[in-house]
Amino acid sequence: MPSIKLNDRGPEVRKIQLLLNSLLTPRPNLGVDGHFGQLTHQAVVAFQKAKRLVPDGQVGPKTRAALGLKSTSVPQAPSQAPSAPWMDIATAELGVHEDSLPGQHNARIVEYHQTTTLKATDDETPWCSSFVNWVMKQSGRSGTNAGNKPATQIFQNIHEHSNRLQSLCCSMIAR
Repeated sequence: MPSIKLNDRGPEVRKIQLLLNSLLTPRPNLGVDGHFGQLTHQAVVAFQKAKRLVPDGQVGPKTRAALGLKSTSVPQAPSQAPSAPWMDIATAELGVHEDSLPGQHNARIVEYHQTTTLKATDDETPWCSSFVNWVMKQSGRSGTNAGNKPATQIFQNIHEHSNRLQSLCCSMIAR
């Protein structure tokens, strides 16, 4: 997969912007607009420096791995139905996965868990319902705050486009 760099646009950039907003301290407060502009470039350089990577401002294989993204291209969700803000947030998370190294946990998945009463601190705890709750909170909606409920119970509380979010969540877990 080619590097993502200054002036690129698209869902991959949106995903990177969301991750940078949650992983960098202090938060860069990037607009999640899918445009790799100067602020996103500066945030990538700051992230690379924090992770002791070459600070070139491009998101190549090593930076993608440090962000917790797979290095392979991820198919995009179909966009036939009208978009919902929370669906855009969920779609931008495609590619997030558990860390395969023993004792290492994907910080993004741990962040999902922190939005629930479960508050799991690893990526080995099933995280689909935590993901749905996190997405709802990111979009300004309320979730159930229950990370230990089966995803199907969480989805019963989400009426607008719920079948699309459930399909996306299940496809993320299957990866």
